[in-house]
Amino acid sequence: MSYGTKHPETLSHVQRITRLYRSSLRKVQAIKLEGYRADFTEYNRDLAIFSKDFNKMIAMKPNSVELESIVAKYEKWQADNYDPSYVIEESRPYSSTSGRYPIWSDDALSFDPFGYYSKKRLTAEKYPEENFPYYEAYPQVDSQWTIPEIFDKEFDTTNHEKLDAEKRIESASIHRKSQK
Repeated sequence: MSYGTKHPETLSHVQRITRLYRSSLRKVQAIKLEGYRADFTEYNRDLAIFSKDFNKMIAMKPNSVELESIVAKYEKWQADNYDPSYVIEESRPYSSTSGRYPIWSDDALSFDPFGYYSKKRLTAEKYPEENFPYYEAYPQVDSQWTIPEIFDKEFDTTNHEKLDAEKRIESASIHRKSQK
């Protein structure tokens, strides 16, 4: 996941470092800025540390022991902060959309009324005319696109407006009873 290829050993020294740097920046952004708690101070501090380390790594010789130890440190950091939902979120940049679209059967995919991909045509025209009746063959299910909100256990879900209204109603009723 860090290098964007199955065989990172085929990458050059600079490619390997820059791909690890790019994936580390994405990961730190996902950790520090996404969600309802954004910590810009830690995010900026981590960016400064990453920039310093990766500039040092680019300047090192490709076979140095120090380089391999720093690379191992960042690969371990990536593995420790792995988030499986990072891969399937539709709106997150650079994510694959696996699992977000329905998988159609071979029969549904082979339907070709105008013969774009096969020699058989279901219509006499080569292209559909303006008034051609089109019926959506593959309806989307909206529930596939919803991601539930997940909050920490200490997240406060109290409806304070309702509690204030109940207190006002109670104090008003006590006030009315005392006037009678």
